[in-house]
Parts: sequence; C-alpha cells; structure tokens
Amino acid sequence: MEGSTIHFFNSLIGEDEDLAWEKLKEALLGRYGGHGEGDVYEQLTELKQTGTVDEYITEFEYLIAQ
Repeated sequence: MEGSTIHFFNSLIGEDEDLAWEKLKEALLGRYGGHGEGDVYEQLTELKQTGTVDEYITEFEYLIAQ
C-alpha cells in the first residue's frame, strides 16, 4: 500500500490495534466501495475534482480499471 491508502489504513489501526476483519471490510467498502452505479463512461465524464489531487487520481484510476 502507498499514498492515501496507507494513511487510511494506518488511521484505522491507530483507532483499533485489534481491528477485526468485519470492521476493516466495512471501512474499506465505505471508502472505496459503492461505485458500481451507472455506466463507467458516464461516471468518467462527470468526474470532478472536489478534494485533493490524490483523491481525484484515485477515483479516476478506480473508474478506468473497471
């Protein structure tokens, strides 16, 4: 892991050193899941940078990987 992903993971571990799989799964789905709605091309054409450049790149890469 690297970039924003490792920071996200480290923050989860910092909150709970005995992080259970279910809690990790929920956190990952909450942050990275739920993007399956609609056509990928449509999502790409509507993609706008609302956060950091790193967040935008992450979202863009996620969409083109589908």
